[in-house]
Amino acid sequence: MDIEEIGKIVGIASTVGAMVGGLMSFLINWWWKVRAESDRIQVRYGSAHYDESPGYAMHVISRSDHTLEVTDYGFVLGDGKLLSVPDLWANHFGDELSRDAYSGSSILRARNERYEVHVDLSRKDIVGAYARTSTQKHPSVTFETYEPISIWRQLRFKIKQRLNMEYGA
Repeated sequence: MDIEEIGKIVGIASTVGAMVGGLMSFLINWWWKVRAESDRIQVRYGSAHYDESPGYAMHVISRSDHTLEVTDYGFVLGDGKLLSVPDLWANHFGDELSRDAYSGSSILRARNERYEVHVDLSRKDIVGAYARTSTQKHPSVTFETYEPISIWRQLRFKIKQRLNMEYGA
């Protein structure tokens, strides 16, 4: 192998390396842009502040730098179905609700802005909370920590929800 052959190999390797680097830079920038524009929320079961009021509470925290709207939120029932609070407020006219309250707005305009909901329900089989924004296909789900359910049951629920969301009233 003489010096000219080594020079050609180095030239080809440099060209290929530059092309791969350019492609990777494009993909990384594209990924960051897509990720920055997606809605990210954190859902928690229970009140954000210490509160001894009866009933169930949940809160949603924005983790995005842009405005987003929480369109569906509520509680996870023991059988894996979702209990939608907006649906209860719209369709049941207080039949099942004896007291309800909320704090904040369902339109979250900045990072770390919070929306909290307290609902006094007659049912006792609630094991978690969920929320979904207007652009998300699947809800963000969390389970209560006071009486934790098994990791396998949580996994089964999350897979079931990815395949087909099921609501219960």
